[in-house]
Amino acid sequence: MGISLRRQSRERESSRGVAIFSMVSTQNFLVSFMIYSSRTDKFDGTVIIAYNICECLPFIAFFIADIDFSPCLRYSKASRFYKGAFPVPKGYSFELLQERLTCNLSRSTQTFTPDFHLHNYYEIYLLTEGAVTFLIEDRQWRIACGDIVLLNDREVHKSLNPGGQPYSRYVVHFDPALLAAFGGEGTENLLLSRFDRSTGAPAVLHLEAAAYTAVVAACCNMEEAIPEATAEGFIRAQAHLALLLCALSSGREPVQEPHSHSFSARVMEYLQAHPTEPFRLDHLAQVFRVDKHYLCRRFRQETGGTVYHYLQLKRIALAQGLLMQGESVSAVGEAAGFADYANFIRTFKKQTGMSPGQYGKRFRA
Repeated sequence: MGISLRRQSRERESSRGVAIFSMVSTQNFLVSFMIYSSRTDKFDGTVIIAYNICECLPFIAFFIADIDFSPCLRYSKASRFYKGAFPVPKGYSFELLQERLTCNLSRSTQTFTPDFHLHNYYEIYLLTEGAVTFLIEDRQWRIACGDIVLLNDREVHKSLNPGGQPYSRYVVHFDPALLAAFGGEGTENLLLSRFDRSTGAPAVLHLEAAAYTAVVAACCNMEEAIPEATAEGFIRAQAHLALLLCALSSGREPVQEPHSHSFSARVMEYLQAHPTEPFRLDHLAQVFRVDKHYLCRRFRQETGGTVYHYLQLKRIALAQGLLMQGESVSAVGEAAGFADYANFIRTFKKQTGMSPGQYGKRFRA
């Protein structure tokens, strides 16, 4: 992405006038340039005020020496602009920042969410009114006001509200990279560890009064700060996200799963164990010794979703993990159980909103 600077007038140049860029986006920084120009069209000094998105560290760097940026610039007489040729890669705008962290309070009477799904980001789901059934993979919980669900970006999930009663919830989506500073190489990330099932972290917690109040306050503050679309607002929102997860250190207990092992749960458990095998509904029905039409009907009755869609999501989650490890797109499609390359590309983009190649570049570790 190039940078454009409107040329100062002779009067402004003779008085060493200042030209100000408003927020130039780079891959890791939001940058504001103040450039002092001389009569020779060289740039004598630069003050760069930058906000490091990845590490949340605002800083100021001064370049006072006589620095000549003219080799990087070309002047267009037609537009009276300096055309920048700085190696500034495409990166984050405030719109993209808002995609990396969202927080919304909503009220609903919806009976079913539209089938199983997963996200590119982590999710925090806090119920503030009513009660719903929450499905994560082959497990389900009945959650009520004061319960919070923590989901990583590989967990297939959905909610059910069979009675159609009103319920309210805060939903927070965030890029886990925003919290990378809370853990270093070879050390556990204090905040992200709450989403790691391999360590035994519970997916659903019930909050005591003090913890619930702190979490609701953090959500409210995030909801107010994010729409400001300023570096300061985003810093505050990110700080409140960290405070929310810190509030879960105490005053909470895991919500127990129901002991019943439903028919749909057993089907999902089987699909989790065999995600890359060729899918044939007849074979799956034989495994459970039922008619294939009965299997589909029973699965939809219990979950509100379809068997094949659930399997697709498990394959997409597998593909996402491989792409983050740097595997090639063609190899990932086959390894994730997609026999047809075009179908893999189409399905992946439909579920994630981006192609496998784009996903790999954006989220690769």
